[in-house]
Amino acid sequence: MIASRTRRIAVITGDPSLPDPTKREASYHEEDELTHKAMMEAFQSLEGYGFEFWSAHEHLLDLLRDQRPDLVVNFCDTGFRNVPTQELNLPAYLELLGIPYTGAPPAAMVSATTRRSCAWSPNRSACRCPAKPTSRPTCRSRRCPTCCRR
Repeated sequence: MIASRTRRIAVITGDPSLPDPTKREASYHEEDELTHKAMMEAFQSLEGYGFEFWSAHEHLLDLLRDQRPDLVVNFCDTGFRNVPTQELNLPAYLELLGIPYTGAPPAAMVSATTRRSCAWSPNRSACRCPAKPTSRPTCRSRRCPTCCRR
């Protein structure tokens, strides 16, 4: 008979101790803390799994290398160290370590970002990206590429 063991799962989120340009006023608020608490409670209600919640990014790469969880749930959509352009770095590092994770692989993130940038670009007629929109988006949020914020 095979002995069962608890699967160690690390849930990684953005770092609330750092500025976050994707958040209102570039910082975490009470609603973010409540969402994080609800997420933790939902995961902890699952039997047969041991969950660890990692949000501090200062030593995150060392922690992943040393602790090597069985699976990483990648909820870090704000990017490593809350830098949106570094969103693909965490899955890339997990692939280098051979640790399975949830979410898109780095190549898909690059492709999606490139298509979005081309679609929003004022020079999109020169772009060979297959995702050309028929009309320019009206979004002016801080999440859009520079070409969208005039």
